Parts: sequence; C-alpha cells; structure tokens
Amino acid sequence: LRGLYTSPTSKPLQSGHLDVGDGHQVYFEVHGAENGVPALVVHGGPGAGCYLNHTRFFDLERYKVVLLDQRGCGRSTPRGCLSANTTQHLVSDMEALRRHLGLSRWLLFGGSWGVALSLAYALQHPDRVLAMVLRGVCTMRDSEIHWMFGGGAGALKPWAWQRFLDHLGDDPADRANPLLAYYARLLSPDANVRDAAARSWMELEMATFPAAPDSRKPLSALQPRPATAQALLECHYSVHGAFLRGSSTTTTTRNGNGTAGIPAVAVHGQLDFVCPATTAYELCRAWPELRLRLVPGAGHSMYDPAITHELVEATRLLYDA
Repeated sequence: LRGLYTSPTSKPLQSGHLDVGDGHQVYFEVHGAENGVPALVVHGGPGAGCYLNHTRFFDLERYKVVLLDQRGCGRSTPRGCLSANTTQHLVSDMEALRRHLGLSRWLLFGGSWGVALSLAYALQHPDRVLAMVLRGVCTMRDSEIHWMFGGGAGALKPWAWQRFLDHLGDDPADRANPLLAYYARLLSPDANVRDAAARSWMELEMATFPAAPDSRKPLSALQPRPATAQALLECHYSVHGAFLRGSSTTTTTRNGNGTAGIPAVAVHGQLDFVCPATTAYELCRAWPELRLRLVPGAGHSMYDPAITHELVEATRLLYDA
C-alpha cells in the first residue's frame, strides 16, 4: 500500500489571512513546488479546518498545495461565527483565494463535507477545476443528514446513539428532533451548556468511525476540550441543509449536470458509517468521468491505510494524466 509522502520541511511558500468581507478573515497556506500543479484541500466538518498533514497526500515536488481554513474555523476569524456563513459564502471565498494567489485552475481535494463544497464550487466555476479527488462522498441531501442525526448511523452504534439522545434529557420533542435540540444548546448563552453539547455531538461523530474505541464507552478521555466551534458549524449547516436545498449540488447525484468533462476519482470506504456508500454510487452513475474506488473494510477516515493508498494513488494518476 502507498503511504503518505513526507512532511514539508520548509516554510510555506505563502501564508496569511485573506479579508473576504462580512468581518471574516480566512487563513491559508501554500506548500510545495512554486510552479507545481495547483491543488486546494477542501476540508470536512464543516468546521474541521486544515492541517499540515493534508499536504502529505501530494508529491510536493510536483504539486502546489493550498490549505484553506473555511469561515469560522481553524485559524480563520472570528472563530465559530455563523453570520454570513453559508455554502455560497465559502464558494466565494475559494474563488477569491484563487484570484488572490493568481492561479488559473486547480485540483480540488475534498473530503466528507468537503465533497459537497467541492461540487458546489465546481458547478459554479467548472472552468477553474482541473480535476477532483473526493473522499467519503457527501452531498448534504436531507436523506444523508437524517442518516447521521436521525438514527440511521445510530442503528450501527446503539450505545453511542443512546448517549447522544440521553444528553437531551427526557423531553420527547427534543429526542424526536435531536438536530434542532442540539442546535439550541450549541447556541446557548451559557458556555457550559454549549461545551457539554459540543462534547456529546463530537462523541457521536467519533464513535461512527469503525476504528474508534469501543462505542459503549464515552470518548471524553480522548477529547479533554470540546470542539465547540466545529460542532456548532456542523450543526448549523446540517439544520439548514447546507444551504443547498433545491440547488444543483444536491441533484448532481441524479443527473450529473455541471460536472461533465471534469476528471475525478472518488474514494469511499464500504464501512463508512458517516456517509453511506450509496451516495458515492449514485454520484458515480450520474457522472461518467468519475472513477469510484469502493474500499472493502474501510470506514470514513482519510488515514485508514487502504483509503490513504487510494487517495495518494489518485493524486499521482491525475498528475500523470
């Protein structure tokens, strides 16, 4: 199996904050070869942020890799801000950064939520997309959101799902619609309420990784400080259907309109409990240029050895293409 490339040993080619308006400053870094093939890492979450390790899926002697923390997360400011924070804003930020860096086109490397955002960008700016590498395919349709926060994934991780519901207490209305109930708590003026809700939210998410520790036990020991901003952003986008309801992004899995002609590879674990493989399959059927790699025994993580292999292989093959 192919592993990750070595970590960058030099300072970024560029880094800093880009003022994108609405009071938001998005953080970015550029690594690799000055004249390499441009590639943008489109991180998941929403709210997970980018990490230097993400550059290791690329041969930095061949690629010029751009890391971008989306609005409200990572090193972007203000952290956890929901104002002017929608998918359309994030697409505009990506395009503003491309222009700021003077890049004509770039490869999109998106994972999980980053797949939906990459698709949204590609549908609006197809002439700016060289190719796409997608992992853990997610298009943020209501059916996908309901799978994760309506009990579908919980059927596979019943102890974790029960703890997720128990955090809400005994109110039947809250337990019947946990997504809205968590949203209310994550927006609470009480920091203790927000942090407790964030910790419970993130515990469910981590428990849905097949490689996670025994899901009968809470993961608090692995999360000494709750990722409140990430939980809030994930919940915010999920409640609102990622601001994509009725958009071409959510219908791409049915007709492939807008993505035709863009070479792409999708890598999806067959044991992905976060994003069911059916979404990847439906997208593949609608998009002739998409090559789907369904990985037996693998889950959602990009660091699963078999997933890593396919992603590294994809960046190599698309470069050679």
